[in-house]
Amino acid sequence: MSNSFHTRATMASIEQLQQQIQRFSAFLKIDPDNRSLLLEMGELYHRAGQHDDALAYLVRLLELEPGSVVAQSRIASVYLSQHRFAEASTILQALAAGGERSAALEHNLGIALFFQERYDEAAVRFAAARDAGLDSPTNAKFLAYCLHHEGNLEGASAACEAWIAGDAGPAGRAYLSLLSFDAGDRERARDLALQVLADVPDNPDANAVAGSLALEDQDIDSANAHFATVLAQQPDNGRALLGYGLTLLHREDHAGAVAALTRASDDMPGNAGTDVALGWTLLTGGDAAAAEIRFRIAIEHDRGFAEAHGGLASALVHLGRVDEAKQAIVVANKLDRNNFGSVYAQAALLKLEQRSDLADRLIARALERTPVAGGPTLLEGLNKLLVPRVKH
Repeated sequence: MSNSFHTRATMASIEQLQQQIQRFSAFLKIDPDNRSLLLEMGELYHRAGQHDDALAYLVRLLELEPGSVVAQSRIASVYLSQHRFAEASTILQALAAGGERSAALEHNLGIALFFQERYDEAAVRFAAARDAGLDSPTNAKFLAYCLHHEGNLEGASAACEAWIAGDAGPAGRAYLSLLSFDAGDRERARDLALQVLADVPDNPDANAVAGSLALEDQDIDSANAHFATVLAQQPDNGRALLGYGLTLLHREDHAGAVAALTRASDDMPGNAGTDVALGWTLLTGGDAAAAEIRFRIAIEHDRGFAEAHGGLASALVHLGRVDEAKQAIVVANKLDRNNFGSVYAQAALLKLEQRSDLADRLIARALERTPVAGGPTLLEGLNKLLVPRVKH
């Protein structure tokens, strides 16, 4: 995601900025409290990337003109460039509470909130900036990001379309591909991803979509390569780590899968689907106790997620805690009778009633085929976890 609030300058323009700074510095020596000059110096230093110097002049301006909206707004802009997002949002929220309204203020406040992961509040601000007349691809992009985080796929897609309309580059189309995948429109997601990859083969979002689709198609080598391309650029991309971990699970590389999925869980705290995938990886690797912990963590994150309860039931069967497993199955089936965790748990219980060693075999062969006729295989079920779950 672009840090669009940064002030950038080319080498040639930096030289020009330094010349202007020297010229205005000479003027300030004659008139050190000239407010226009202080503001100009703050702006020049900010554009030159010399943020501490910029703040020194802007703070001096604020001392001379307490309550100055212009000085406070400029200070907040410098804070954004320094990634001091909480301090920037404090200033901008105070200005908004005092009645200040402008598209720029709303956009900058949205940026400050976004990078604090306060996505619902940021979305309100980006929408307000748009409604105030800011017809900016950057504003539309961040609005799309926020709405996507909040699970509003329809709104995110509309914002993404506005982003694309104002910017013909591949990034917007790649992100729309990601949104289409999450909305279940596989055909559109595939078409958009392929279009982008034809022009930009290493685009992260397009590769994430292509990898997810390849995984669904059981093309594990292709999926692995796409996710590896994403991770080479974005090592902490949770979606790619999840997909990469699932490709390793397909290959029965349990140690590698556990490592990747653990990193995915760390990168996406609160994502129940990732913890369910990690739970199954641990279970198929023979660590039922660790799997139980992960499934319970998933339930803490999302008590309405049937797969978390179904996975817990499967782990409990493997641990021989049959009564607890049956209770977990009841909960899972109330939420979704088609959840694959319950399928495995119930099959294991049926076999356990006849021979306990068959339950162990069931887990061992879970990667190969479904334990019951017509039911999903484990990996078919896990692949669906690539789509972020929206809690209701």
